[in-house]
Amino acid sequence: MRQETFTLSQKELQRVGVISACIKGDMACARAAGLLCLSVRQIKRLKKRMREDGEAALAHANRGRPSHPPPAGRRPPTHPATGTRQLRRL
Repeated sequence: MRQETFTLSQKELQRVGVISACIKGDMACARAAGLLCLSVRQIKRLKKRMREDGEAALAHANRGRPSHPPPAGRRPPTHPATGTRQLRRL
């Protein structure tokens, strides 16, 4: 089984602690929802994801995905001689 290394932000680490306490039964879903500023339904969804996939499931889902390139009309023009992008100075 291959293990991946991942980094969690402070917010995600707090979620892991609260959700794991909720899974153990040390904390009610309503209290966890109040601490994380989420709804009870969202807490239940996070509990399910954490049970299935572990702590990595609470990391942001868009992490590691490439961003979209800017639209063609908004890209800075390229310099004809060098082929590099020209940035306008204001």
